[in-house]
Amino acid sequence: MPTLTKVWLEVETLKSLAGQERILGVKDSSDDLDYYSELYGLRSLRPDWSFLIGPEDKLIRSISLGGNGGVNGGVNLFPRLFVDTYSAAVSKDPLRSSQLQRKIEALGEIYTIGNYASRFIKGTKCTASLLGLCDDFMAEPFNRFYPEDRANVAAILEKLNSNSNETTSTHS
Repeated sequence: MPTLTKVWLEVETLKSLAGQERILGVKDSSDDLDYYSELYGLRSLRPDWSFLIGPEDKLIRSISLGGNGGVNGGVNLFPRLFVDTYSAAVSKDPLRSSQLQRKIEALGEIYTIGNYASRFIKGTKCTASLLGLCDDFMAEPFNRFYPEDRANVAAILEKLNSNSNETTSTHS
């Protein structure tokens, strides 16, 4: 995840690693679909590789480009939403994909709270806590959200819940 690690793997670097049998695929969290498309071009060298996307709002687009799925933080919160989204994308159901995309984008509002790249981790942990899945304690150097930020996350969850009860199911 380049925003957190400050490491960006060049396509040429990954191309040179394509001969390594132990490398089984690529997970991209750059949030750059042009870069992801270039990565997917490596499929010609390694048809056995899996191509996964990190940013959950790009899941449907990734699959339409030939990707295999995602490693999405929101799946920890609402697994059914992401299973349904994957199924709709794979079956090329544009209406259902569009409906689910809007839900994922609404959920993504939790990641806009805070000022640092840690907002993704904090948003996920805070939401999980509000859903009763775990505590929002985090190891240093991270701290849980302040009460006002927690209230903002709770408001997003309330809005999601009022728009659709199926989105807030925490069980697949």
